[in-house]
Amino acid sequence: MDKDKGVTMRGKSSRGLDAYCGEAEPFVACADLFQLLALFFHLPSRELVSGLADGSLAADVAQILVELDSCEHSSEHSSERESVLQLATAFEISDLAEEQLLRLVRAEYTRLFTHPERPVIGIYESLFLYELQGRRGERPVLFVNAAALDAERLYREAGLVRSAEFNESGDHVATQLEFAGFLLRQRAQLSAGGSSGAEGAAGAEALERDVQAMQHNSALCEEFWARHLSKWLLPFGEHIIDEAEHPVYTVVGELCVVAAQQSIW
Repeated sequence: MDKDKGVTMRGKSSRGLDAYCGEAEPFVACADLFQLLALFFHLPSRELVSGLADGSLAADVAQILVELDSCEHSSEHSSERESVLQLATAFEISDLAEEQLLRLVRAEYTRLFTHPERPVIGIYESLFLYELQGRRGERPVLFVNAAALDAERLYREAGLVRSAEFNESGDHVATQLEFAGFLLRQRAQLSAGGSSGAEGAAGAEALERDVQAMQHNSALCEEFWARHLSKWLLPFGEHIIDEAEHPVYTVVGELCVVAAQQSIW
């Protein structure tokens, strides 16, 4: 997703952190966690597998968890993250040839989420909750179900459009995770920025714009979390942990649980 062209992230992780500090730090760490997770809910690419094989993704996960532990709001769940940090060694699988690893990870992704006849876990909010709640009522229709339409509304309110290359329902987990990461990174930028250097009327106007932007971002964060990810990210991660047959997706499930436990919203 992007303000202009709605780019959906693909391939190998590259954190590229800006020099945020102070109150912006927890937003950056959480943004990185959500955006890294989103990578695993597309069909795994060669770049992603390269990051698994060379250890760069394991390093990213470890660094994100360290940063989360350094944030005061996150201390409650430090023991859970320590467990995930240990599991993250599953990413260090350089003894497998990349082509073999690509086949294995793609097979697991397909089995779990996109099998044409019987995927193990719904990758869309609407379908996941439909199954979780015992298939009550009519089965949701992709693109036009309530969750998808409401998520699309929030994407538009943030000034985003989805990439034409990723023609999926608005309640797809990758899109929701990327959007959460976008909102949190925007919050970090607003927290670290400001117009303190301006003076007079221009400074007052710039400050007012900053305040309005922060209020808009805060409202979007709270609404998106309450109406979407808070309803399903935790059980979604738990289901992945229970059903995964490849250690990479066990770690992904554990990281979903960590993400769902953040109190940053």
